[in-house]
Amino acid sequence: MKVVYYALSETGKVRSENQDRYLTRALNTADRSEKDQPTDFSLTLAVFDGMGGEQLGASAAQIAKETGEALLREPVVYSLSDMIQIMNGNICAFMQNHHIGQMGTTAALLRFARGRAEICNVGDSRIYKITGSKMYRLSRDHTMQVGNRRVLTQHLGIPLQEMTLEPHVLCCRYESGDMFLLCSDGLTDMVSEMGILKAFYETPFEKVGSRLMKKAYAKGGRDNITMILCKVV
Repeated sequence: MKVVYYALSETGKVRSENQDRYLTRALNTADRSEKDQPTDFSLTLAVFDGMGGEQLGASAAQIAKETGEALLREPVVYSLSDMIQIMNGNICAFMQNHHIGQMGTTAALLRFARGRAEICNVGDSRIYKITGSKMYRLSRDHTMQVGNRRVLTQHLGIPLQEMTLEPHVLCCRYESGDMFLLCSDGLTDMVSEMGILKAFYETPFEKVGSRLMKKAYAKGGRDNITMILCKVV
């Protein structure tokens, strides 16, 4: 079996800047250019949704992405939760060095390795598994409702002296035909889970992303929209 995947990221209809970032990289194979990686290789995918206003959200998401890429080039195999902690430390160091009070990013990471799908997330960027006729949310939203606002309770950019970062971690098996979706809330705030599932089953895999993007724009496209779509074949 192998995993085929592709990514889309757009600014949306309202925002002036795309502060989302994504990462797609095979572990320790930086010189490989193929997008189709055998599953005996470790393939790591991630979506980051920056927060903090102006350039700060984009900077936090970019630091997380670059940190992940650097760690995946090292000979040491880091767990996804360790990668999250290192990303958080690098963002916090940037904040301290530049006297920034608050900035951050969500993180949703998925790794295919040794016949398993491993996931790790903080914030409200999501990871779904579509198998058979059902869709399962593998990630966990770290949010709370404050009046009419949804507030993140976990994200990258939390100094350890202020709060313990507690990423959600999960591991599951997969089979040929299973599909996965990583996405920022620019998609899930606009398109329901039923709408997402319907797109997967009414559209060829290679066109699902563009259909979901159109759905998000049709509903207002109020935020940046980023997706990575995967299929086990």
